[in-house]
Amino acid sequence: MNKNSILIPVDFSEASSSAIKLAANLAKIDDLSLTLLHITSGNNEQEVMNELKSTIDQIALNGHPKVEYKVRKGKLIDEISSEACEDCYRYMIIGSHGFKGIREKIMGTDILKLLKTLPVPVICIQKGYELPETGIKKILFPASEHEAFSQKIQATLLMAVSFKAEVFIYTVQKPGTELSGNLRGNIRMAKAEFATANIPFTEVTEPQENFSIGYSKQIMAFASKNGMEMISLMLNPTQENYYFADSDKERILTNDLKIPVLCTNDKYPA
Repeated sequence: MNKNSILIPVDFSEASSSAIKLAANLAKIDDLSLTLLHITSGNNEQEVMNELKSTIDQIALNGHPKVEYKVRKGKLIDEISSEACEDCYRYMIIGSHGFKGIREKIMGTDILKLLKTLPVPVICIQKGYELPETGIKKILFPASEHEAFSQKIQATLLMAVSFKAEVFIYTVQKPGTELSGNLRGNIRMAKAEFATANIPFTEVTEPQENFSIGYSKQIMAFASKNGMEMISLMLNPTQENYYFADSDKERILTNDLKIPVLCTNDKYPA
């Protein structure tokens, strides 16, 4: 089945409104449809239907008629994951409520736990995010040793093609160490894939600037200094970074610059 739709979980908050706006823009570029998904306990069905229909009408007024909605009952993580497994979604776009939301609740659940279960690339944005008029032109692509690194490459490649963006392959090198063979191999693979797709890319390697646990602070400093407009992130931890990976990823997902984060993991079907 063609992956010709974008899935947007909605809870009718400002955060999900931001997600819908980005999804509508991306859908226009790639000629995709939109699927709004609401998870309910079943006690307010008519109210939910009215909200969904109103949201669809508003999207249609803005020039995007290919919209449908689905309502599922059950546990939020289970139902969103189940819907995302349908073989028709190219992306999912979800809105978060910032640091408090990601550590505690978003639409009733822990967003990082949710994102790790999803079999499609997910763009996570914060409430109030507005797509620049020129679109997304700079994607920050931190390199890593992940075995499923090709998933991140392919998701980033699609996004770069859609927005005609440049990709910045970024590595932080610890003092007195060489980059591992796995890391060098993943960087070579990324460069080859981007070159084949005629995607402009720049390779940047910086020495580790501080001795804090993790790399998020330095990644975000580079993003801020160089005007990055999206960050590509693998959510499952590598063995080397397992003990600090979740907190590091939370800092990037909730970054103060409100840069959208393209999330991938190792859960995709073969």
